[in-house]
Amino acid sequence: MASKNFGKEYFSSGSYEDYKKEAERWVPKTARKINKIISNRPANPAPQTYILDTLTNRDLRIVVDRRKSKNILRCGARILDVGCAHGYLIAELQDKYGHSVKGVDYSPYAVENSEKSVRGKIRQGDILKLPFRKNEFDAVICLDVINYLEEKNIPKAIQNMARISKKFVFFGAIFKYSWTASQKWNPDKFRKSVLAKKEYIEIFRKYGAKFAESFDGENGGSILVLKK
Repeated sequence: MASKNFGKEYFSSGSYEDYKKEAERWVPKTARKINKIISNRPANPAPQTYILDTLTNRDLRIVVDRRKSKNILRCGARILDVGCAHGYLIAELQDKYGHSVKGVDYSPYAVENSEKSVRGKIRQGDILKLPFRKNEFDAVICLDVINYLEEKNIPKAIQNMARISKKFVFFGAIFKYSWTASQKWNPDKFRKSVLAKKEYIEIFRKYGAKFAESFDGENGGSILVLKK
């Protein structure tokens, strides 16, 4: 899988003919569902309020300091999107829900042309060589990536995601036996592998992430929620 294959031409052809417009359709509902599962936080959560009327100046300083600390703790989950493309999903999770986000994409073009609010948080990288610590993130997202790997490399990719996630993996792919797996009805010259949903679930289970639920996500496909 050469990164040059995923340049400007790729992001402006086929199903990505109007990539940003398409993202505007699926990103809000997907981000909303992910946020609900990992934290049950509302959009733009309001800071906690405190009754300060009877407190001394010294008490006030302590309460304010504690409030700051609580806000830091409440700044959101640590989320990594593997194959984040231009970063539309993590931008939504950051800007609307207050999560701490990072992204990785194989395409230098995607990284260079990412959303401004997350541009400094996205790096070029390979799902087979993720340079992150064990349990570094509360949640790892991987949508529409795994089908571009050779089948022999899928277990390694899943192992990497399970290793760096402390709690959740949100996984979306084209699954065998669905119409989207057909090159006739859904052509993609870069697609290299398609497994059944139960096969992916079993590989995740092997590496400590068990299937919890699924929901409709990008382009109507299922997003699997794996929990550690």
